Amino acid sequence: MHKKPPIIDGRTPDSKLELEKMPDLQNQSSDISYNLKIADEYDHYPDCKWAIVEYKSRSLKDAVQQLSDTAEKLAKASKPLSYAFIVSMKMNHAESRIFRKRGNVLYNKLTKDPVQIRFGNNRMEVQLYYVDEVEGQYQKYEGSIIRWVSK
Repeated sequence: MHKKPPIIDGRTPDSKLELEKMPDLQNQSSDISYNLKIADEYDHYPDCKWAIVEYKSRSLKDAVQQLSDTAEKLAKASKPLSYAFIVSMKMNHAESRIFRKRGNVLYNKLTKDPVQIRFGNNRMEVQLYYVDEVEGQYQKYEGSIIRWVSK
């Protein structure tokens, strides 16, 4: 899977940070945060929007947990966060019994509520993008740039 984050408000991230290499997150001494897993990327979008991105490997449940753990670490490190994204090839049959995707928001079928993670005193919805959707965004985005530049 080619790892690309979603395009938000017609813009791509202008920087990507690997969370595993951020010392602010690695040096937290809290017993709770010591064993937490972290998401794959911390991306900065224009207009001071920050996103955490987890490229799904095993399950949506694990991906949501990684986003949640990462948001907790970012909040403790006083880092900003605007979005939580999962980019996945697809939702497997077992996951489709628990989750559903409406627009780009991940929902819990049992509660009929959006899946949310805590960030400090706030909660944010987890957004799910399929790889083909992200690829389509980039094709449209790159096509728009070519048309704009060629005029």
